[in-house]
Order: sequence, then C-alpha cells, then structure tokens
Amino acid sequence: MKASEQMADIEFQMGVSPYMPKGAKIDPSKFRLHGLPKSLRETGLNMKGFSVPEGAREGRTLDLPRGQGKIPADPGTVNIVGASNATNRVIGHEYRHQEGIGEESINRVIDLMRVQNKDDLDGALYFLHDLEYRDFMRNFSFAKPEERANLQKEWKEVTNLYEGKGSKEALRKRIDKVFGGTIAYLNKAYQPSPLFKDLMGIKPTKEEKKSAKRMDKITDKQKKSMKKSLLDAQKFGRKGASLLPDAF
Repeated sequence: MKASEQMADIEFQMGVSPYMPKGAKIDPSKFRLHGLPKSLRETGLNMKGFSVPEGAREGRTLDLPRGQGKIPADPGTVNIVGASNATNRVIGHEYRHQEGIGEESINRVIDLMRVQNKDDLDGALYFLHDLEYRDFMRNFSFAKPEERANLQKEWKEVTNLYEGKGSKEALRKRIDKVFGGTIAYLNKAYQPSPLFKDLMGIKPTKEEKKSAKRMDKITDKQKKSMKKSLLDAQKFGRKGASLLPDAF
C-alpha cells in the first residue's frame, strides 16, 4: 500500500472513530460508495446506506427505484448510497451494524449521543423524529375514531419540537421521556458527545470542547479530500465518477 493510501485510511478511521464504541475495528476496505443517477439525485432517495454482515449470501443486489439500476450488496461491506451521504455520521452508523448493533432504533439513538457538529445533530434528530412517526402511525391505526383528533394534535406538537419550533427544554424533555432508558443503557459504551450534552443541558468539560473543535477540522478536511477524489475520478473517466452530486 502506498503511503498516500495509508494516510487516507488513517484519516478515514479518525473521522469515523468518534461514532464508534471503544475498540471497534474500522476497516476501510469494507467501505463502498455507490453513485446515483442524476434523476435520483434530484428527486432524493430515502436510503442513505446499508451494512451487509459477514456470511451473507453472495451475489445479492438492491434495486434502485423505477428500474434505474442495481447496487451490489457484498458480504461484510459498509455501503453508502450517494456521495452526499458519505458523512462520518452516516458511515459510522453503518459500521456500527458491523459491530453487532442490529436494532435500527438503538443505532439511531447512538447517532444522537455521538453528534459532533450541527449537521450531525440535525440528521440525528430527523431520524429520531422518523422513529416516533412510525410509532404514531401504528397507534393512530389502532385508535378509536374519537381518539384520533387528540393523537394528531399531540403529534403536531412533537413534530414542532423536532423541527426547532419549540423550546430547547421541551425537546430535551421529549428525548428523555421517549429515549432516556436507551440512552442510560448505552451511556458507558458510547460516552455522550459535548454537543449532545449541550442539547440535554449537561455542561461539557473543557477537554470535550477542545475535542469537538478538533473534530470539526477533521470533518472539513475529509469533505475536501473526498470531493477531490471524486473529481479526479471524474476527470480520468473511472467508473461512477460522473455521479458526483452538484451540491457536494
């Protein structure tokens, strides 16, 4: 392996490690970045990534919507769909599935506990909101007609909290009410980040504040490095290079 490739692997591991449990293996060779056709980049795709466990059946693929292609799902790989989704948070989320975090709801709570910047926080809250939406729809479908109006009213209030239209204290209480038990269970393996502590009203230490600033620098450097790699691939005509998103 060339020295430049080794350095790239080290930077990759440094970027992903804050989202992983202590001692986790971050093998860059497992990582796969799948480009999207321009039409899907413009309309959006709910799936950001997926993880395939070791020992899974060979030759499996995932179909893209409207017959616009297939994505290989090779055993023992971490897959990101669309270059704009190749963030440390999303990559770390999928690598944690390789570490045995099978339940998606738990993995999403870890996303929140380990947020390193505002983009992480916005993304983590979006997917916790999605978890609550699934519960709401399940409860709504079984509710009596006279109960549904109150459920809809409550759901509107919950949505406002996640969208930043309520007070920070109210959002904090909601997260503690719904996910507090899971957070307490995960607290030792996934030490809460300074930004999560701030969200939950816990004062971070000086060292944690310094760590957050270092993480911001690593994230910015990774974004620039990945964009350069994709643009170089595009320039030299390598497979998938034309799939660089306009806004990346």
